[in-house]
Amino acid sequence: MNYYGNLEGVNGVKTGFTNGAGRCLVTSVLRNDFNIIVVALGADTKKIRTSDSIKLIEYTYKNYELVDLKERIENDFEAWKKINERRIKIYKGIDKNVETMLNKIKYTKYPIQKNKTSDIWTDINYKDYFEAPIEENTKIGNIRIGLGTDVIMEVEILGRNRVNRKGIIDYFIELISKYKVKRSILMLQLSVFAIINKLYVKSFLIK
Repeated sequence: MNYYGNLEGVNGVKTGFTNGAGRCLVTSVLRNDFNIIVVALGADTKKIRTSDSIKLIEYTYKNYELVDLKERIENDFEAWKKINERRIKIYKGIDKNVETMLNKIKYTKYPIQKNKTSDIWTDINYKDYFEAPIEENTKIGNIRIGLGTDVIMEVEILGRNRVNRKGIIDYFIELISKYKVKRSILMLQLSVFAIINKLYVKSFLIK
């Protein structure tokens, strides 16, 4: 039996009746990738049951839309990453920094009232100091996305790579490298001084 005629998007219907619940109707509707399930309970007649369901369906599609939370979270994370990832320091680590990534996003899209989409917010918290070793997928922080005072979802920010702790050999190599850099700077300074001194002597002899 067709309860809705040509109502757009209806793809499933289940009727029911009990003395306690009255006449019931469960309806599945899909429009523009936005799938809803409407439940009407306690109707006195089949006509009222169908009419109430149609009102709920039309109200939902008129006032709500699916917002791509995944895209919003990923965009805000990438913007944060460009500025803040290098600020995360690894004490006693072979690598001084760690590459970050997002954990799995639970909800990719979420229904929100059309007049409230501008109230969506994101908030990122992270720890900027760790001591090596750090295991792969270590929690660095989290990004929350919400609407008004409600948090819709929280996604963990993880360390993509393992950072090993420095050993004696690593410290020795680092010390030698610093010595070589200092020695190179000293030699450069001496070379510049020698050139300046040579020019000064030559200028004095000309005079």
